[in-house]
Amino acid sequence: RGERWQLDARAQGFQRLEDPLSDTDRPFYRLPSLTANANWQLDNGLYTQWRSNATYFWRDVDERRVPEREAAIGSRLHLTPAVGWR
Repeated sequence: RGERWQLDARAQGFQRLEDPLSDTDRPFYRLPSLTANANWQLDNGLYTQWRSNATYFWRDVDERRVPEREAAIGSRLHLTPAVGWR
């Protein structure tokens, strides 16, 4: 019956106006965040869906003073496939 796609790409960051800012208070960035969603509907009532997001997080800190677990540097992949009938 049809298919529908939705694609999105973002880069997000912000600045805090406090001065001076300690390394633990610095904001993180999402560079990039990519999303792909799709729906497929068949004539027999069967449908499939796909939801996905991949994001890389980064924070500008002096890694010698901030423990790695608090640096908020890394990536995330989220996948959600689905099959159903209506």
